[in-house]
Parts: sequence; structure tokens; C-alpha cells
Amino acid sequence: MVECFITESAAEKNARDPSETFERVRLALEIGQKLPHPVDPLILIMTALFDDLGRRLTGDASISGFMAAAFADSFLKVTSVSDVDRLQIARALAKFGARGVVPLDSVEQMVLSDADKVGRLGMVGVITEVSRASGSRSVALKRYLEKSENQFEGLNFQESKQVAETLFHQTRVLVESLAKSYELRPESLDQIDFPIHRPS
Repeated sequence: MVECFITESAAEKNARDPSETFERVRLALEIGQKLPHPVDPLILIMTALFDDLGRRLTGDASISGFMAAAFADSFLKVTSVSDVDRLQIARALAKFGARGVVPLDSVEQMVLSDADKVGRLGMVGVITEVSRASGSRSVALKRYLEKSENQFEGLNFQESKQVAETLFHQTRVLVESLAKSYELRPESLDQIDFPIHRPS
């Protein structure tokens, strides 16, 4: 049901592509499987899906995590999910939605944070950054390079870096080349050599 809601809401104007959410789930599970300590896949999957719902309901507002937690808590009460798991999911949603303000305090929350960052390190992240930028594309690409470097170095687990490493370096080479191409384009008429005389 949660998956259906995400897919159906993607048809709305300016809605986020649902593949972003499903890719985050895939990356979170891949990272979780590589970790030496146990990670609960149910917490990963449910937190990723309900976090997306919270963002869709609030438009990425700062309260999205709390909205997602409340929604998940109500929804999961009528399912076979145990009370312990339900409360863990709700707590993870509230914490994950407020990341950057409230410290993450579980392995699952940190795995999801890493999956979120890794998902932005590839060309999809480049396209998103450039499409949202105003002004110079060259500046936007350079900003992406800085952000991606910080995101890669800021990953919580070495295993996350192993998952992201090839994607990060391949994308970086492409973006650097693309940024140089944009730098060669004229930014004003003064940079263009016009013919001295018009043809007769």
C-alpha cells in the first residue's frame, strides 16, 4: 500500500520521481548487508518509504519527519508489525527527518543517511543539481563537485564508501569535463569575435 501511494503520487505535477525512493531502499539494503553488525531490513525499508511519504505530504518541510512518524505509527498499528518494530520505525523517522539538527542514534538511521548521500553522487544527482540551479551551469557544476566531495567524505561507514567509490570517481571525471566545456562557452556578446564587415 505504501509503495502504491508513492507511485500514484508521482503522477502529480512537479512530484518527485518514485525511483529516487526505491533506489534509496536498494542502496540502504546493499550497505546494510556489508556491515559487520546486524541491521534490521524492515526498519530500513519502512523508514525509507514513510520518509518519502512525509516529504510528499509536507513538500520537504522541516516537519516532514514528524509527519512521517505519525503517519507510520497510525498505519502500522493495523498491520502485523510488532509494537516494538512500529515504535522503532516511528523513532527512526522522527530522527532521520530532523538529521542535521538531531543526531542520528541507530545503525539503521545512519545507513539510510548514507544511502541518501550515495544516491546523490551519480549522474542523477548531477542532473538534479543543475536543473535546480539558476544562472551559470559552470558554477552549478563546480558547486556539485564540492558538495559531492563533502558527502562522500561524510559517509558514516567505510562500507558505504565502498558502495559509492566507483560511482563517485566516474561521475567526478564526467562533471569536471562538463564544467570545462561550459567554461569555454561565451557568457556575453563581448566574448564573441564578430566579422568586421557585413557581407555584401
